[in-house]
Amino acid sequence: KRLTAEESRVRGLIENLKPWKELDAPFEISETRTCFIMPGALPSTVDIKVLEDELYAITDESQLIKVSSDREQHYLLLIAMKESKAAVLEVVRKFGFSHASVANLKGTADENITSLTNELEDLKKQKADYTSQIENMVVFRDELKLSADRLLTKVGRAENAERLLYTDATVNFEGWVPVREEK
Repeated sequence: KRLTAEESRVRGLIENLKPWKELDAPFEISETRTCFIMPGALPSTVDIKVLEDELYAITDESQLIKVSSDREQHYLLLIAMKESKAAVLEVVRKFGFSHASVANLKGTADENITSLTNELEDLKKQKADYTSQIENMVVFRDELKLSADRLLTKVGRAENAERLLYTDATVNFEGWVPVREEK
């Protein structure tokens, strides 16, 4: 289950990176001495030209670089001067711009996709190894079931002991008792 969850997480990261595959700039570059660089997305209904015109109206030292688009979003790289950052962000947020969650990655999208694909292959191999080990244990199935039952009984007793309410003179049990043992 742990490996399946990890595989799912890695596949999700790969899917998040696919729109950025054509961007050859590494994600860790978020600023220069004078500029800030921010990857982000806009709804596909937004006309990028209108947004650029509004940006240029407040500062001509900003640029939107379109990385890719799909049915739902435009994936962009926003570059502007640091001193106009607040005004630029105010304009782009009006259009629904959201900072991309890929900013905490190192390297380019293509490098990350390659690395994550290799990680996915390693996870598949681990999963196959564990499956093979489990299949080889089939001859011990009855002993394993008995051990699991014993372990679950011990865990249940420990959990129930934590639920006991008691003082020096009183014990309070909550649960059920078979009628034949009620006395």
